[in-house]
Amino acid sequence: MQTLIALFKLSNRSVIKNYRDEIAKDEAYQKILEFTLEPVSYSELCRKVSVAAGIAEVTVKKKIPELREMGLLTTRRQGREVLYENTGLLE
Repeated sequence: MQTLIALFKLSNRSVIKNYRDEIAKDEAYQKILEFTLEPVSYSELCRKVSVAAGIAEVTVKKKIPELREMGLLTTRRQGREVLYENTGLLE
């Protein structure tokens, strides 16, 4: 699996660079990815990012699905909670 990921990253370097550049311009994106290095619940993620970035939670709630759509976040259910985790695609 690691070899497939490496090949994907090599063949898509310019696309990945563009995503990195886009993320670098937005503190909320950066904080979301930072706080999802370990699985975290949606509500906790929104709260932490809001405080750390000094932005409204509603703004964070709009950015989380954008990162999921980019393939940078993944989710899984644990009981009643949905946990978010960084996919590591940009690393």
